[in-house]
Amino acid sequence: GPNDFSYSAAISACEKESAWERAFVLLEDLHTNELEADVIIVCAAVSACAGAAEWQQAFRLLLDMLALRVEATTAVYNAVTNACSSSSQWAWATSLLDDMCQIRVFPD
Repeated sequence: GPNDFSYSAAISACEKESAWERAFVLLEDLHTNELEADVIIVCAAVSACAGAAEWQQAFRLLLDMLALRVEATTAVYNAVTNACSSSSQWAWATSLLDDMCQIRVFPD
């Protein structure tokens, strides 16, 4: 059956195509198969959202990630910030940068 690696590869392909909806379906399948999304998988899904200017969906993934207590890395925050800024959501992007500094995750 599918494993973490196959999901990671599939969601990375979604990232390249900005296919955020497909990435979300794959994330749901991952959970259905009782596998856990790691930071790399979530970051790829967030980047798919960013590529499609779906900043709300990118933000949702970040919040879901934090709720599941998966550590949000600089790469994840940067991807969500990029999604916000590519959609001209400057207030959200600035808020994320402030949050990053408060929790000592620094943008690169």
